[in-house]
Amino acid sequence: MDKDMNKLIAYFKYLGFRFDTSDFDSRFNVQKIVFILKSMGIDVSYEFRLWKHGPYCTLLADDYYKYNTHSSDSDYIISEDEKKILNGFSKIMDMDQKLLESVSTIILLDLVYSSVEVVIKKIKEIKSHLSDIEIIDGQNKAKELLFKGEFLTEELRNQIMEWEQID
Repeated sequence: MDKDMNKLIAYFKYLGFRFDTSDFDSRFNVQKIVFILKSMGIDVSYEFRLWKHGPYCTLLADDYYKYNTHSSDSDYIISEDEKKILNGFSKIMDMDQKLLESVSTIILLDLVYSSVEVVIKKIKEIKSHLSDIEIIDGQNKAKELLFKGEFLTEELRNQIMEWEQID
């Protein structure tokens, strides 16, 4: 089995679900999740481009059809750094398909830190079926996923604590 496929099966198992590509919805989810994990720092060789439903990689599709992956068999050992990334992703795994599409497209188009107005306008141009709230939620989730803890200075930490105490 291909090295990347072996890794992905191990990652999905670690996250608590099977690497299933038996139907459109499953393949859709695999494409978006692999893209997001790669954006978060997981090392896979797949290159993604914008497609009808967001980021898509033909090589990834070729691989999962080739290996007909419906199992959770993998001998790949996940590193501690990879576990940190997977754990960060697992906190927001409850995303539905529209949110997965929104998050992954925003990341692919490098709109994560653009103004909300710009993000809504650009995403609506290519994905008119997504609502404004799905796009805003997607941008917020993308920020959460890509946030690097080392950028959290003591000053920012204090500001966040002050905001949380306003309730």
